[in-house]
Amino acid sequence: MGINRNITSLKQQARGLLLGNYRKAISLLLASNLMISTLTLLVGGSAGLSVISLTIDYLVSFILTLLGCILQVGQYSFYLKLVCRQETQFKNLFEGFYLYPDKTLLSQFLIHLFTLLCLTPGLVLFILSYFSFIEISGIIILCILVIGAVLSLWIKLSFSQCYFLLLDFTKLSALQLMKRSRELMKGHKKRLFLLYLSFLPMTILCLFSFGIGFLFVTPYRFMTETLFYLDLVQNQ
Repeated sequence: MGINRNITSLKQQARGLLLGNYRKAISLLLASNLMISTLTLLVGGSAGLSVISLTIDYLVSFILTLLGCILQVGQYSFYLKLVCRQETQFKNLFEGFYLYPDKTLLSQFLIHLFTLLCLTPGLVLFILSYFSFIEISGIIILCILVIGAVLSLWIKLSFSQCYFLLLDFTKLSALQLMKRSRELMKGHKKRLFLLYLSFLPMTILCLFSFGIGFLFVTPYRFMTETLFYLDLVQNQ
């Protein structure tokens, strides 16, 4: 087993690989966001604040999130091909629709479900306390919410490599992809978390650029995540 590369090295290579390829990367990002935004506008939100209307809104949002996951497969396919010096095309964006989309949907559904279950106890206690159904200390609720958020983050980091594994190991089932991702990420969750944190300053600056900065930071992050994955599999 080799030595894993540090974050600085991965980001430096990512910048080099993106030189001359930013136009393609931005076009894929814009197309993906445009499709999701268009569908969101077409579906719209239900009127009112009733439990039924809020539930419908959540389900619609959840379905659109899963659709975004399939498009995410296509984007990562583009970056993998770019790293491996293979031909990249705009149609790479739609690769997730014909490359076992059921596996993407099932794995991402389970990941979102697990993270939701981690956050549910704290959210339920907060709602019950807010409407005075129960009396419980705010500090206790906050602690439960924080614990839930930490567990949710741990789950997301553990299964973060499912997209890439689907592209490399197409014969694996959704559950096998999740298991393999969890195995790959043993001892590396902190490193990936620090990688995410390293993009936080740039993300904050993007907010002051009316979102234009995200067109450059997002491909940069996607490319670095791709190199992180390749670094994992090459050393394990």
